[in-house]
Amino acid sequence: MKVIIGGIETEYIVKNVKHLRIRITNFGEVVLTVPKNMSYDRAEKFFLSKKPWIIKHLSRIDADNRPHELKDGSEIFIFGKKVLLRILAGSTNSVRLYEDELVVILNKTENLNKAVEKFLSDKLSELLKATFEKWSGITGLHSSGVTIRKTKSRWGSCTPSTRKIRMSLYLVNLPEFCAEYVTLHELLHIKYPNHGAKFHAALDYYMPNWKQITKFMNSNGAKYKICL
Repeated sequence: MKVIIGGIETEYIVKNVKHLRIRITNFGEVVLTVPKNMSYDRAEKFFLSKKPWIIKHLSRIDADNRPHELKDGSEIFIFGKKVLLRILAGSTNSVRLYEDELVVILNKTENLNKAVEKFLSDKLSELLKATFEKWSGITGLHSSGVTIRKTKSRWGSCTPSTRKIRMSLYLVNLPEFCAEYVTLHELLHIKYPNHGAKFHAALDYYMPNWKQITKFMNSNGAKYKICL
């Protein structure tokens, strides 16, 4: 859930962990992970003690890496390719991708984010259908369902017990090989729930360059992302 601690918007997550943890994503979002048996007051006290460190790291996020706003004439990324966003008035809503332009026709300007989000979600869904078919065939691991969510702190997540997988909508902004990696990563969690030696050995076996891909995503994730 979202909370405000010391004037800083924070994603507050309660999990079965031993220690408090503060993490700042490449998108400039602050995530506080708290053990189940710990009170909010104690977690808040810890967070405030680290506030100078948090502010210092937030300030390091370059303005160029802030999410791209959706407005006429702005540049956005679709599967790693930069395209120009053109917004036009019309009687009905439509979104079309051309060689180097994403043309959005709207009858009301407030429909912009909704129209673009649906278009990008459909594009990502098409890609994920192919990547999951590919890697399920290679690994023999199958999800019981894949959903796309506007998650900013994780590119993907998996519940091994149900084999349900969630994928971040913002993968649509990154090159396709990133979605390939996250697909494999989450499928492997069905067999290997944690990030132990066997999990990493499987990644090495199926995708030897996975470390380079994660490095790319960590370094460039915010630069490619758009505001939705």
